[in-house]
Amino acid sequence: FVRQGERCDSLGILVQGLLYSYYELPSGKLAVKRFVKAGSPTGSYPESSLNLPSQYNLFALKDSVVAYCDYGHM
Repeated sequence: FVRQGERCDSLGILVQGLLYSYYELPSGKLAVKRFVKAGSPTGSYPESSLNLPSQYNLFALKDSVVAYCDYGHM
């Protein structure tokens, strides 16, 4: 639910699985920001709070379950 260049209006908790967040550089290379393990929060809060597009993507390294809530419902 997080894609570089798009707005993310949700906060998620990784319930199961493994994710990583990464930036795609102008050269086409990927720069890993962090790994997300089960029980960890995920989303693009700093950008969302400023009404900006996300600076990174999320990718599932294995089958994953994310519970999320739109910021407007919190």
